[in-house]
Amino acid sequence: MAVTSVANGNQLAVISTEHSLFTSSAAGVYVFATTCPAAFTGTDVVELRIYSVINGATEVLAYYAVYTGMSSSASAKYSVPVPTATAGDTLRFTLKQTAGTGRTFPYRISTIG
Repeated sequence: MAVTSVANGNQLAVISTEHSLFTSSAAGVYVFATTCPAAFTGTDVVELRIYSVINGATEVLAYYAVYTGMSSSASAKYSVPVPTATAGDTLRFTLKQTAGTGRTFPYRISTIG
């Protein structure tokens, strides 16, 4: 089973702004990974989302996770694998920091297959 990085980088979060990191309409199974920076404190909150469009329907939330405070600092976060069955279905990956001090989050989006 090959794992291929399709997008990666570092996102400086602006508080209350949902940052779109990557959008794909290629068929595959995708995993969203990030880490909370070591400076992530008890007042920091970050949300990770994956949105999906299936067969041209309306975009809906397919995955959501929220991480807060010290217990999340400097540890890796991975989404569940999210599949797209056919080319033309769309996935959009976002990061939103809702509280605390704006931090820089390294991220990677990979396909498994």
